[in-house]
Amino acid sequence: MSMQYLRKCLLLFYQSQWLIAFAAAGLVYTAPIAWGEHAIFSPLVGLVFFATYLEYKLSRLVLFWSHFSVITKKPKIKGSDLAFLFLYLLCFCATLFFLNAVSTSVRYVFLVSAGLTLLYSVSFTAGSLQLKGLRRFGFIKLMLIGVVWSIVSILLPAMQSGMDGMQLKIVVLCIQRCCFIIAITLPFDVRDALQDRIAGVNSLPIRWGNGMARRLSAVLLGVYVVLAFMHLFNGAFLLFASDIVVAAAAAYLIFSPAFKRDSEWYYLYLDATLLLLSLCLFFANCVLRNVYIP
Repeated sequence: MSMQYLRKCLLLFYQSQWLIAFAAAGLVYTAPIAWGEHAIFSPLVGLVFFATYLEYKLSRLVLFWSHFSVITKKPKIKGSDLAFLFLYLLCFCATLFFLNAVSTSVRYVFLVSAGLTLLYSVSFTAGSLQLKGLRRFGFIKLMLIGVVWSIVSILLPAMQSGMDGMQLKIVVLCIQRCCFIIAITLPFDVRDALQDRIAGVNSLPIRWGNGMARRLSAVLLGVYVVLAFMHLFNGAFLLFASDIVVAAAAAYLIFSPAFKRDSEWYYLYLDATLLLLSLCLFFANCVLRNVYIP
């Protein structure tokens, strides 16, 4: 198998949104490690995996439906569209299955998170129906993305593990995760600045400029690193090291001139930092389990 073929497969894996789905599920699976518990598979992992795929492919579904609804004659549906609709339906059924398997409190908070996601992600026109999402407002969109990822990847696993109340360490972890998500999301807004300007989206790079957007990413990564010292103070050096490695990788991607900002590979690497965080935490979990548990 040639290296070029592998690169094409990896790029297809990214474009089909499976990479981000695995990254989200990995963060949920490894979340308990951050507060001193071992990673364990739960229905929440499956729920987040399939729900993430559904959300990130929602724009394609909306586009298909919009195209279908404005044509009076029955349109010819491509085989690829049929395959996508079938896969989307399967993932939707899997999401409902895992949603029914989680606890009631987790289910309600998850549904609230899903509603927040729709607020910033859904924007389409179908006939006389017009729905514009909050993605038009750059700061609100970024905050919603950060908050939703923090809820899904930190708060929900904490609730699933049976934690009572909103403990301080969970709040700190949510803030830390929110800072990291916004920091790696800003370069995507920089990439989409031209299209956003045409569409009337008031993103931060359009309002403040690309340089200021990158400086904001630096500040947020700095906050992320400062909050990582919580692990060091608690004696969890491997967790601290995991955060430092991931923050360094993200900072290198955001500020290094070695990358072509118009290359899809660059944004694949940015999204892959979430998967890198999961792998680092999983490695820390394996080491701690081998050291401390007979």
